[in-house]
Amino acid sequence: MATSLTHRQRGQMLLEGRRHPRNWERFLVQVSSVLDPLLTELASVENQSTYGVQLATERSWEPGAHVEVKAVAGSLKARARVVYCNGLGPKKFLVGLNILSRDGEPANALTKKVKSASC
Repeated sequence: MATSLTHRQRGQMLLEGRRHPRNWERFLVQVSSVLDPLLTELASVENQSTYGVQLATERSWEPGAHVEVKAVAGSLKARARVVYCNGLGPKKFLVGLNILSRDGEPANALTKKVKSASC
């Protein structure tokens, strides 16, 4: 699926250091550690692109950790790697995830599934 971007949109993405446009639709997901499935929390998706997601969480997640992400509404399920975790205050973190796989589908299937899984 080719996305047509205006010159201004492409320029803004380059200034932000991003190759893929962001979808700013927000929805809830459950995030769980792959190594410790009991380590889980409800998080809000702040934005997403073809290969990544930014979450708002209440706990810190270790960069490099692998996590499972499941949409609260819908069937979205993915495995991802934590790229960054920025503290914004007590119990408030922004976590960047790199999507590694989605139920055997290619990584670029996220945008299609997200629209059907949103609240």
